[in-house]
Amino acid sequence: MNHHDDKKAVVSDAENKAKDASELDKPRPFESHLVVDEIVKDYAAQGGFDYLEGKGKPLHISNDDILNTILKNSNFLPPWVELQKEIRLRMVATIKKIDQQAGSTIISQEIDEINALIKVYNRKVPNSALQKGFVTAENLKLKYSDKWE
Repeated sequence: MNHHDDKKAVVSDAENKAKDASELDKPRPFESHLVVDEIVKDYAAQGGFDYLEGKGKPLHISNDDILNTILKNSNFLPPWVELQKEIRLRMVATIKKIDQQAGSTIISQEIDEINALIKVYNRKVPNSALQKGFVTAENLKLKYSDKWE
């Protein structure tokens, strides 16, 4: 090796040491998942999981959104779902009136009230794909069976 190559090697070593030193100076993120894994392993080794209810049985994991699952288990219905139920009940009652051949004025008023509720419902639903179309006396049965049942 000649003198020129020695200088390159020394410079290269110095650059590498400087890079290594700068890496040491950088703050390293706290890797909490490793700490938690260690705690869980220690707990399991001490028998902490030996007497859990349902041990050895399959877990039931819901495919639902976690928030929706919690709300369902709490018997909470979002306002738009409650309104949906009310609209269904109104539709069933109006269908019965149509089948009983009630007066057209009464049916027309019922349809207007249902459509007003559908308008409110459409504003409350969280996704536009859940919105419903308005109904008429002629299409009420079809719309109910296709979209509301």
